[in-house]
Amino acid sequence: MQPINDLMQRAFAHHQAGRLADAKRLYRKIRDQQPRHFDALHLLGAIAIQEGDYASGAQLIAEALAINPSIPAVHNNLGYALLALKRYEDALGSFDKAIALDIIAACTRLIESAGPRDNAFGLSDAYNERGRAKLLLGLAKGKTKGDKRESIKERDWKRDKARLMRDRG
Repeated sequence: MQPINDLMQRAFAHHQAGRLADAKRLYRKIRDQQPRHFDALHLLGAIAIQEGDYASGAQLIAEALAINPSIPAVHNNLGYALLALKRYEDALGSFDKAIALDIIAACTRLIESAGPRDNAFGLSDAYNERGRAKLLLGLAKGKTKGDKRESIKERDWKRDKARLMRDRG
């Protein structure tokens, strides 16, 4: 049996090089040895998402988050999978968690460094995906009260116009 750290390094190297089948095989080997291995679960989920299997990806990443819910990028990956599955509210929740955790991490880095850092707030991906989730959620639900102003205005005008025509005739 190979040490898990060695397997993880090899798997990650394959993953970065785009050799997803080799990476997946090694991540699964790690998971067989240690079923609650956070990185193996998360990265297997990431590969599933890369391959278009969003349901499996979301499941594996959710398992990883049950082990360690404190990494913003993992919440962002889950949000991406949920967005692809058209689970817009759940995706929005994942992006919100990613943003909140990233703000906390960025503030901690700023305090520890006692000065500003380049790219201290690495939030752009989560914010972009969050915005897309909100847009799709709105489209899926239809008009909200705030969006109905134009419809109300049109209805009122038709009613007033009908009254004017009736009163003239």
